Amino acid sequence: MRRTVHVGLLVLGLGLGVLGTPAPVASQAAASAAGIPTDKLEAFARAHIAIDQVRERANAEFADPRNKKADVQEKLRDKLRDDVRKVLKEQNLTEAEYDRFTMAVSADTAQRRAFDALVAQLTAKKASP
Repeated sequence: MRRTVHVGLLVLGLGLGVLGTPAPVASQAAASAAGIPTDKLEAFARAHIAIDQVRERANAEFADPRNKKADVQEKLRDKLRDDVRKVLKEQNLTEAEYDRFTMAVSADTAQRRAFDALVAQLTAKKASP
């Protein structure tokens, strides 16, 4: 009897797990269906480029042997978070918007192509004198 109850609970748990999996897929579909508004795409691309640069600098600081103490690492993480928030504020984006737009370019090929083209254009402008 006990074995039957345990097996039954296991099957029920697995069934509930299967029922719960479409939710993330549904939210991904909603994010890609919503897409990125045209007026926000450039701000998102600029933020993405700037955040990438912020992360590169932070990673170099994290790797520095002088910065290996826990308190220094924590200060560097705080600085990274603050720098990312500053970039988002400069581009008039919230963290939630940035995350949603990141999901949109990950899930929607057309959005990804538009985003990649804009990033290439913006980085080419920066590279040219």
